[in-house]
Amino acid sequence: MAKPSKRNKYKCLFRKPGSDIIHYKKKLPSLDKPLQGSTHTTDWDVAILVLKAICDQWALQSVGISTIKTLGELVEDWYTTMDGSVSKRYREDLKLTMEVNFGMLFDKPLGYFKTAVVRKLRNIYLNRLVRGVNLSGKKCSKGGANTTFRQLKTIFLYAVEMEYISSVPYRLKRLRKKRHRRPFVRMSQLSSYLGAVDRVGRGKGSPLAIRLMLGLGLRLSEVRAARWEWIDWDVKTYTPDGAKSGGDVGLPIMEWLLEYLRLANPTKAPGPMIIGRTLKPCAEEERNKNFNPRTTVKKAGLLIEVPGLTNHRLRGTFATLLGRSNVPLSVIQMLMRHEDANTTNLYMEKDLDRLEEATIRFQTKLNEVCPGVDLLRPVFLTDDPKEVDPDDEEEGDAGDEDEEEEEEDDDGESEDEEEFD
Repeated sequence: MAKPSKRNKYKCLFRKPGSDIIHYKKKLPSLDKPLQGSTHTTDWDVAILVLKAICDQWALQSVGISTIKTLGELVEDWYTTMDGSVSKRYREDLKLTMEVNFGMLFDKPLGYFKTAVVRKLRNIYLNRLVRGVNLSGKKCSKGGANTTFRQLKTIFLYAVEMEYISSVPYRLKRLRKKRHRRPFVRMSQLSSYLGAVDRVGRGKGSPLAIRLMLGLGLRLSEVRAARWEWIDWDVKTYTPDGAKSGGDVGLPIMEWLLEYLRLANPTKAPGPMIIGRTLKPCAEEERNKNFNPRTTVKKAGLLIEVPGLTNHRLRGTFATLLGRSNVPLSVIQMLMRHEDANTTNLYMEKDLDRLEEATIRFQTKLNEVCPGVDLLRPVFLTDDPKEVDPDDEEEGDAGDEDEEEEEEDDDGESEDEEEFD
């Protein structure tokens, strides 16, 4: 019995009269009309594979799963899918970053973003002027480039997770940048700083918010959403709701902060801790949307001679002071609610005080072992520095003669090479 031809087996594949290109016409249950088109090939085996891929694609779309082909489609799909998993503000910020920096490439397929392409995009970003300061000629920083392209990788890792692609199509190392010493409030300056905050702070919101950042390491978004009922007065813990990462963790409240909170709310009444000032009537969740104590933070820092303080550097102060109190890094990571310990380590500043203490201990030990030694003046082996051993003088002359002979040999070799040339 003759083996049936592939044309008879797949009746939906056919050739039009006068053409060798294979076309298809397939009836699918989810479509009212048959799906038809060209496979763009003359090979029956290739045409069968094309037809199977088209049928699989329509099967996915029939159950609400779409195939992602371009960067723009991937960004929109991430924005929709991550609703409920991450905050709305984070989704909007990442989407805006993608539109500003990669919007011109939204129509490109995901395979377009090879290593060479992404590196050129980063170079373009670094040579671009910062928005808003074009007159000064300031270019985008390496830190900004690392942040922007880390967000791009977040999108591609999502594509790998959803099995749109098998792996990230490019490799890009972070740019190394010189870390400058960032400002923070020292342990000995805490009392002076909080006094300065009470002096320059307007209303009760800013002093309370700054104490929450310094005493609990809260982020600004968490301060805006802080509520009195999240405090367990008996256990002396505060549990922030909707943390950025790490889940809900009960943070222990230090005694000085707990006493301040008791004075601020003696009746322990529920409600928001921060009451933003506004002249317009608005809902409770919208009242603190624009609350920001950055002016108070900066002015109080200048009063104690710590310029450049920001809201987030108060959170960094919390981590730094814990580290200087010999608290293990793993515990600080839990208090900061970080998923990765490396992130926690970035918040902590180098302990220069301990380096100074180490040098003082070294000097003290040196004075004990070698009393009376002055390291600023050289110590001669002989009483008279001009007295020279005659053997050393002869050896020095011999060495000079050897050097002269080597120089003559070098000259001779160079002359020979010139003659040869």
